[in-house]
Amino acid sequence: MNKKITIFLLFMIILSSLSLTQVKIKFTDTRFVAYMEHRGDYSLLSKKFNIIYNYLVDFGYKINGFSEAVYFNNSLSSKEFKRSEARIPVYFPGIYPPCSKDEVKFKRVRAELVASLIYKGSYKHIFRAYSILNEYIEKNGYEKVGNYSEVYLNDPSKIPEDELLTEIRVPVNKKGRVEIGIYIDPGAYYKNLQASQEFFEWAKISYKAVKAKDIIKSKIFKEIKVIYFPGGWSGFYSRDIGKKGAKNIINFIKNGGKYLGICAGAYFAAKNIVWEGVKYKGILKFYDSAIGPIKRIAPWPNIGLAQIHFTNGIIKYMYYLGGPYFKIKKNYKLIASYSDKKPAAVKFEYGKGEILIMGFHPEMIALKTKTVYPDRSGKFVEKSGWEFLKSEIYKLLGR
Repeated sequence: MNKKITIFLLFMIILSSLSLTQVKIKFTDTRFVAYMEHRGDYSLLSKKFNIIYNYLVDFGYKINGFSEAVYFNNSLSSKEFKRSEARIPVYFPGIYPPCSKDEVKFKRVRAELVASLIYKGSYKHIFRAYSILNEYIEKNGYEKVGNYSEVYLNDPSKIPEDELLTEIRVPVNKKGRVEIGIYIDPGAYYKNLQASQEFFEWAKISYKAVKAKDIIKSKIFKEIKVIYFPGGWSGFYSRDIGKKGAKNIINFIKNGGKYLGICAGAYFAAKNIVWEGVKYKGILKFYDSAIGPIKRIAPWPNIGLAQIHFTNGIIKYMYYLGGPYFKIKKNYKLIASYSDKKPAAVKFEYGKGEILIMGFHPEMIALKTKTVYPDRSGKFVEKSGWEFLKSEIYKLLGR
C-alpha cells in the first residue's frame, strides 16, 4: 500500500476514535502543586517529574492527583516547546518544605474554565487530538485565553502505549455577549463553580468566566447582562476587585445591569458583613447587612441542609455552607425564608438594575438525607433548587 495512503488511513482511524462531542467545557479544580520549570525539548520533561516525585516522597508529601505539564508558548510542535512546567498535585497541610532554594517549588493553581479532551494512545500521535480540540473551540464560539496543558491519567511505565490516557486542556472563554458573567478569581470556590456551570448548561443560560482584572478594566460589562458572584470567600472578592472594581460593578447595576450573589456573593453585596459576630465593612453596599453563619443549621465549616420556605408555600431542603440571612431597610421582594422566618433569598431594585441574593446554595443538589454534587438526572433535579433558580434568573434576564 502507498505510504501516503497508509498514513492517511491511520490518521482517519485516530480521528474516528475522537470526536467533537467528546470535547467538554468545564471548570478545573483548585489545587496545590509541586512544580519545576523546564526549558527545551518536551521529551526531556519526564526527568522533571521524576525529580518532583522523589522530592515529595523524601519529604513525606502526599500526592493528590495526576501529573500535569503546562506549555507556555502554545505551539503544537514538540520541537518548539521551549518553556514548560511539570506539576504534581499534592495535599498541602500548610507546612512549607525545609529549603526554599530547592529546585522543586510549590504554588496554588486556581480553577479555570477549560476546553478538555481525553486522548487514548501513543504520545507521538497526540497532536492530532489537539487539532480536534482546536476545531471544537473555533466552531463553538470560544477563544483560547491561556496555555495548553496535559494531564496524564495513567502511568506510561505501567501501561501499554496504546492504552495511555491523556487529558488535553486549554483555558477558554465564550466570545461576544452572553447572559451571565461568572466570577472565577480567588474567593470563588471551585465546587460551586462546577455546580453553577452544570446548572447553566442544564438551564440553557449562556455564560463566560470573569476575572478581577476584567471588572477593573470594566469592558466586560458590555458583554454580560448579569454579574454572578458564587459561593466561596467574599473577603478575597473585596481584596482583588478593590474600590475601582466596586465602582464599576455599582455603575453597571445602576445603569440596568443585574447582580446575582449566592452565599459569599450575597455577603459581598452588603454594606455590613457580620461573620461570627464580627462586623466588616463591604465595598458594594447594595443593602444593609449580611449576617452568618447560621449555627443552628450548621456551625462553620460544616455542611448542612437548610429548610427553605418559599413564598409560594413550597418547602425544600437546600445545601447550606456558612451563608447569611439579610437585614434590608429598603423595599425588597422576599423570595424565600429560613425556618425561623429570617430572609434567605431576596430581590430588590438598585438604580435601573436589580439585585438577587441567596444565603443557601440552590445550584448544589441537596436532598433531605444527603448532599450530592450536580447530577442532571430528573429525580435529583426535581427535588433540587434548580427549577427555582432557573425561574429567578430567567426573570433577571427578562426571558
